[in-house]
Amino acid sequence: MPNSSLIEKVDYIIALDEKPVLRNLLITQCYADLAHGMAGVLGQDNANWCNFATWASKTAGRFIRQDEIPDVFRDILGNSKSLRARLSVRVDDLGNVIKRRKSQQDKVIGVLGLVDRIALDVSAQIAGGNLRVFSELAPVFAQFIDAYEGVEEPKRKALKAIQKKLKDGPSSQGGQTLLKEALSSYYNALVEKEPKEKAELMLLANGLTGLHEQIRLQEFIAGSLNAPIDDAVGASIVDMAAILPDRIEPGVFRAMRFFARPVIGEIRSLWLDFSTDELMTLSIGNDRLRLGKDLKPPPAGPLFPPQLLDITNVNLGMALDQYQALTDGSDDSGAEDWTRLGDRMRFIYELFRSRQQVSALFEPPFAPIQHRAILDGVVPEGPL
Repeated sequence: MPNSSLIEKVDYIIALDEKPVLRNLLITQCYADLAHGMAGVLGQDNANWCNFATWASKTAGRFIRQDEIPDVFRDILGNSKSLRARLSVRVDDLGNVIKRRKSQQDKVIGVLGLVDRIALDVSAQIAGGNLRVFSELAPVFAQFIDAYEGVEEPKRKALKAIQKKLKDGPSSQGGQTLLKEALSSYYNALVEKEPKEKAELMLLANGLTGLHEQIRLQEFIAGSLNAPIDDAVGASIVDMAAILPDRIEPGVFRAMRFFARPVIGEIRSLWLDFSTDELMTLSIGNDRLRLGKDLKPPPAGPLFPPQLLDITNVNLGMALDQYQALTDGSDDSGAEDWTRLGDRMRFIYELFRSRQQVSALFEPPFAPIQHRAILDGVVPEGPL
């Protein structure tokens, strides 16, 4: 695969249904290749959407691999005094129902297997979103690169040929009009000679692509932040039969569900706090961003580059203003509720505007030895 074209890589990666971890690593690397391909066409002064997608996909990989969720959240559950108090009361109550000595709280948590079930569900949600966006957008960027790479006098005819393959209509209903508009902005940036105008056209294109992406991701984002705690507990209660007497009354399971209700609420609250803090992060090189916090300036630079400080492009100004992002970015950029599209887009527009000319976006996502292993179809050992 190392010598295959970008379009061939995209098709190969999409087909890796049985290897979600490897697929995510390949998606991340392919986004990096697409980012450099787009830069070869549009220039490297301004990052394109694929640059941001590279680092978002790499961050998603932590959760697809379940690198952190099980251990960290298990520690949170184990150290929660309020959860332990509720468990203590409920285990006593349950013990009275089944006439059995109380199990230790840690054993109950372990038997329930809640953490592993939650981690598995979140991994599946994030992997699904990672694939959905890649399978739709990567071929389009690959076609754009293929159409304009090395072309001295780019013509709009090639753009129209790509757009013709896309479906009209809103993104929420399966349409791709936003993506068509984004491609038009990338083309306009390609033929634009004035640096400031080009920077604004790139930001508009990146933002329109990002909006289309976020609409497509809505169900996956909501699913990962709102883990199905109730379903996990229900499935775990069935598993608890292994530690109960061989013969138990039919009403015992109903009692177990009843006694579990307050525990479910406590676990849901702990999960919401954890997921808000841990899932809502984005690492770009050494720049770790908290999506729920106000955006900070990039290392060794102002919050916005000079070319994007004062917005003159009317369409870009309208797009930023629609999501309350036409500001100096000094405060209120953090998303209060990442499940709300408007909150996400306010932060994303300001993020794109702030980091569009940060060179770290073009850094490789993996070390050379990891890169070679991934292209050979091997998940590298060690931290990724």
